[in-house]
Amino acid sequence: MKSRISFIIGLLLIFLAPISALTQTQALEPMVVGAGQASIVGDAVKRVTPEYPAEAIAAGAQGLVVAVVRFNAQTNDLVKIKVLQSPHPSITEAVMKAMKEWKIGRWPKVDYGKPVHIQSELYFHFILEDGKGRVEGASDDELKADSKLYRDSINASVGLDLDKPFRP
Repeated sequence: MKSRISFIIGLLLIFLAPISALTQTQALEPMVVGAGQASIVGDAVKRVTPEYPAEAIAAGAQGLVVAVVRFNAQTNDLVKIKVLQSPHPSITEAVMKAMKEWKIGRWPKVDYGKPVHIQSELYFHFILEDGKGRVEGASDDELKADSKLYRDSINASVGLDLDKPFRP
């Protein structure tokens, strides 16, 4: 009788352990929700415009920067960033530095019991005029006008593994 009870308890542990482990793993994985640039920028409670690096100005570097960002909706903090396109390495660093200071708001913290991460593409124009640099956000209309860049950036961000190097 005692061995039969031990056998039944052993079977229960064998069948319940994987279910318990699966439930714990799923609860820890965030649900990634896509959002447009306008939503992220509009809902940001803290935005920092990247500075135009003197090194990039001296090199004559200018152009569009495309970055994919992911925020934790529970803490409103940036979790990951990947710059997909940049005219100069110092500009890439400036964008990454500025984005680390951004905070988002007004997003659901949990969905179906999982924490939520918000992912979006952000675009910045680095413009040189008379030896001075300025940075502006790119509008959705500008992005759609250059449909190949817009389409490629959207396609690149869908399912993008932010831990691996980007290769278009």
